[in-house]
Amino acid sequence: GCGSRYQDAIIYFEIPERPSTLDPQTASTDSELVIVSNIFEGLLRKNAGGAIVCGVCESFEYENLTYTFKLREDAVWSNEEPLAADDFVFALRRAVTPSTKAPFASRLFCIENAESIYTGKASPDSLGVSAPDSRTLIIKLAYEDKDFEETLTTSVAMPCNEKFFTESGGKYGLTAEYTLSCGSYELTKWNRESETFGIRLYSNSLYKG
Repeated sequence: GCGSRYQDAIIYFEIPERPSTLDPQTASTDSELVIVSNIFEGLLRKNAGGAIVCGVCESFEYENLTYTFKLREDAVWSNEEPLAADDFVFALRRAVTPSTKAPFASRLFCIENAESIYTGKASPDSLGVSAPDSRTLIIKLAYEDKDFEETLTTSVAMPCNEKFFTESGGKYGLTAEYTLSCGSYELTKWNRESETFGIRLYSNSLYKG
């Protein structure tokens, strides 16, 4: 499968049900999550052996309940826009905002003020995430969580481009046109209502991870 003769091969993969959304913050079913994991990449990811390694970030440090991530310079969205630290700030704030109804929001409750935001007691702007510059993301925790790094490999912590999200007009992640990829594959076709239902992913030539 790694040989050049299979470079243009098509793999058919059967999924148990039709996805309702490919918005990573709201995805919940097995079918949705497996597709999201292929078209998005988070700060961290799991390698073939199951170990947690750098994804969009090229390095990170953890000290005194504070994570500092340095993003790769070559990380881009499938529309060729640079993937920036602000994309993670927006995504994480959105994930714990009550109106988003993110099914896995509780995985982020260790972040400073996350639970208070989710219960409507604080503003999303108070979440303990910040971007001093386009390639630096800081996440402040309220308490230790041994599973937090694994959470950063999951759908709820995937980045979201605020400009693209806003321009989608409420259709973000609901059609191929309004789904923006940053992972090793990009979504090119999604027949939602057709009897010959299908989703097509192509290798993302812009992905350098």
